[in-house]
Amino acid sequence: MQTRPDRRALKEKTRADVLIAARRLFGERHYKDVTLVEIFSEAGKRAGGSSNLFKSKADLYAQAMGAPAPVDDPAEKAARREERSRRRKAQTSRQAQRERTRAKALETARRLFSENAYDRVSLRRIFAELGMTTGAFYASFESKDDLWVQAMGTPPPGDRAVTRHADELEAKLRELVSAIRSGTDPEPIVSESEGLLRRLETK
Repeated sequence: MQTRPDRRALKEKTRADVLIAARRLFGERHYKDVTLVEIFSEAGKRAGGSSNLFKSKADLYAQAMGAPAPVDDPAEKAARREERSRRRKAQTSRQAQRERTRAKALETARRLFSENAYDRVSLRRIFAELGMTTGAFYASFESKDDLWVQAMGTPPPGDRAVTRHADELEAKLRELVSAIRSGTDPEPIVSESEGLLRRLETK
């Protein structure tokens, strides 16, 4: 016959595990920053099922640490609240500034891309017009292509100049093959093709 576990022994084991977890967490963080749920979770217990072990969080602290739970000083509490408020306001202000910078970047990009071919608008020019640092740009956009997509709402065009030269090279290749087959001097076509290749190399 299987013996049922002794309830008192189980309760004491749970209490000991919770105290160990409480000592660890209270030793690492301030009393106010540690919750009962965290302590019981750290001990591998359910807070609801073990809440009858301790009267309160303060009681648990007293038993775990051998001292009364810290009392929140009103002035310190007010100072912490003020600091949290200051940080929230600063974060909101930084976020608003990022949004304004991003909106200005999009407006400038729309103007530049509308007035110039895509491959003629460099990031350096965008930075100069905006007075924007590289870090500020990449905080809002992944690349020049991403800037185009967000500003113009369409996929970025390919390098039109390179595409045009590639088409011209293909046409010259066809002319070259035709000249060779017909016995015509191919040298003029070869010279023109070399010129196209040099222009491509500068892109």
